[in-house]
Amino acid sequence: MPAVDSRNSERPDVGLTTVLLAVFAAMTWTAVGYPGAARTFPLLVGGMGVALCLAQLVRGLRAAPHRSRPATPLRPHLVMLGWLLGAIVLVSALGVLAGSLLFLFGFLRVRERESIAWAAASAFAVALLLHVVLERGLGLVLYEGMLR
Repeated sequence: MPAVDSRNSERPDVGLTTVLLAVFAAMTWTAVGYPGAARTFPLLVGGMGVALCLAQLVRGLRAAPHRSRPATPLRPHLVMLGWLLGAIVLVSALGVLAGSLLFLFGFLRVRERESIAWAAASAFAVALLLHVVLERGLGLVLYEGMLR
């Protein structure tokens, strides 16, 4: 697969980090309009995502360019962006718990090639953790999705 030559080929993480920053910023901006407790979780996740992306951008831009390193292929970045968009669609359609469970199962089974048993156990453990910590522990009302 040929490498992609772009303006940021010396700092390949800057382009993807900028895309993720835009996604988290849009998520945070949208969540501001949600009523009361419904905005807590997306504001928390979106705000943390924005902060981490900004830190990564600063780190990436301050780093000395690696001119000897070949340009990074675009395909792996697009694949991961596809997985991210898939997670957003699943959570939007099915809600936080069901969307997270299905996304994690699919990611572990397809992308990471884990066994069905391990992918299912991991997905259920994360869904249970989200339920116990966020709904029971913090008393948050998690988004239930557009299809419910």
